[in-house]
Amino acid sequence: SRHLKLEALYLLGCRLGASAAEAIASSPRMENLRVLYLSRELSGQQMSERLGNEGLIALTESPYLRELQALYLDRCGITDKGVDAILSSDAFPKLGLLHISGNRISEDRIE
Repeated sequence: SRHLKLEALYLLGCRLGASAAEAIASSPRMENLRVLYLSRELSGQQMSERLGNEGLIALTESPYLRELQALYLDRCGITDKGVDAILSSDAFPKLGLLHISGNRISEDRIE
């Protein structure tokens, strides 16, 4: 059988929560993924479910995301805890772009 070799996954504004991140992180089909875009759209309404720190931690624990080069997590409910999970992890050795605007992150984590 032929296997899908997905290199980019864009899920803008899909109201994804931590369980969706866990599903992505546990899928062997993500082993060639270079770009993961899970940012939320700007809107006036509050969305009940967010990726959050739990979802981000699931991504950092994935054995299938080692090829990731760009990760977009704008407005996903990430805090300092999520940033610390990325900084203390060797999950994404090829990561060159991390976009996390619109989250509640302290300035000292950004510097």
